Amino acid sequence: MKRNSIILISVLVTVFFCGIGSAPAGLLTPPQPYRIGGTVTLDGTALTQATATGLTITVTKSDGTVYTDVNNNHPTTSTLNASNWYIIDVPLFDASSQPQGANTGDTAKITVTKSGVTYTVTTPPSAQFTVGISGVTFQLNIVGVSAATPTPTPVPPTPTPTPVPPTPTPTPAPTLYTLTVVNSPANGGTVSGSGISCPGTCSKQYAAGTSVSLTAAGTAGYVFKSWTLPSGTSTSNPLVLTVNSDQAVTAVFIVNPSIPTLNEWGMIIFGLLAVTAGFYLRRRQRWGA
Repeated sequence: MKRNSIILISVLVTVFFCGIGSAPAGLLTPPQPYRIGGTVTLDGTALTQATATGLTITVTKSDGTVYTDVNNNHPTTSTLNASNWYIIDVPLFDASSQPQGANTGDTAKITVTKSGVTYTVTTPPSAQFTVGISGVTFQLNIVGVSAATPTPTPVPPTPTPTPVPPTPTPTPAPTLYTLTVVNSPANGGTVSGSGISCPGTCSKQYAAGTSVSLTAAGTAGYVFKSWTLPSGTSTSNPLVLTVNSDQAVTAVFIVNPSIPTLNEWGMIIFGLLAVTAGFYLRRRQRWGA
């Protein structure tokens, strides 16, 4: 009897120690997770509890392999808390309880989807972060953009066309008419004005409609009398006329009537000589008496 008791006690001790070495996983205590959390901004809009419908945030290894905790759960969330933050606990590796957990220093990857749309995470850069130590909470804000809203390529402004100056209408060449001046007699005087200087320049061309002013002056012994025009005569001096056709104008000069002629000079001299001779004869007669 005593021998049987000893054997029974030995068996119980063996079973007890063997049971400790193979305890169920649910009875093991895993290390505290590495917690991340922060705001979520998608396509420029910060999400709130009210606008986070359809949101899923998942943390995996950088190659996409999932992390698994002691209860076979993966680090993911679909909600925001009252502060409009997401919260994810990253399970840390433990050989007994969490062999699929993350090691401190691992590079983990964040994946964000919302209502079936996968977002490209730009913050953190490349959607990656480094796993920290057990029991630490780290703020990690997430920023993502959807493929449906690419960054618009700036369109250069349409250059303002350089105004083209209008082609100037060529000015037609004016119609030219010739005005000819004649002095009568040729040595009786001069005519000048508006490019005419006759004798010398007695003919000149003018554009149709040009107003021309001519002044006549007699030379020694002559005075201006009148103009002979195609339309008649004129005594105006200066003469103003409008050139609308080829035409000739004659300046008529006459001998100055206030200057005695040669015959008149001869009669004057003869008279003076006769008076002088009569005076001389009377004196001689008086002296001879």
